[in-house]
Amino acid sequence: DSAAALLADIDGLLVPRVIRVPAAEDTRAAVIAALEAGGLPFPVILRPAGTHTGHGMVLAHSADDLDGLPSGVEHFATEFVDFRDEQGLYRKTRLLLVGGRILAEHLATADHWNIHHANSRAYMRVHPEAQALEQDYLANTERHLGAIRLIALGEVADRMGLDFLGVDAAL
Repeated sequence: DSAAALLADIDGLLVPRVIRVPAAEDTRAAVIAALEAGGLPFPVILRPAGTHTGHGMVLAHSADDLDGLPSGVEHFATEFVDFRDEQGLYRKTRLLLVGGRILAEHLATADHWNIHHANSRAYMRVHPEAQALEQDYLANTERHLGAIRLIALGEVADRMGLDFLGVDAAL
């Protein structure tokens, strides 16, 4: 949530807002209260704090989708940005910012918003055009990103102040 706030005003980037939802016995009520207090409307992605690889993530379109969230667990609520392309597919890149360089790790494609290794590789295994796009992207990352995004990523690196970091993004 602090990284999203730090990067929110960089030209060339759309950084979804993130709100931290404190652990509570009634997670549903805590999420609703946090969203209202932060002015963040549905839909939102909810993720239990400390988790990774998409496990436990829920896309909530309304308060009706909040039932079943674990209680007593801190969550992050992230503004959902529908990043489907013209074909209705979701594509996510992972970029590594290291020593002033931008290195692309992948361009994952899936037919579901929660892109992770298993579902993107399953989709791409049977769609050679997605594999070809990823290969071209990896070989020509700077051309695909373009000048505005390259400058924006430089600003991300400067503001984060780390020796290296990873950025997951949709183009």
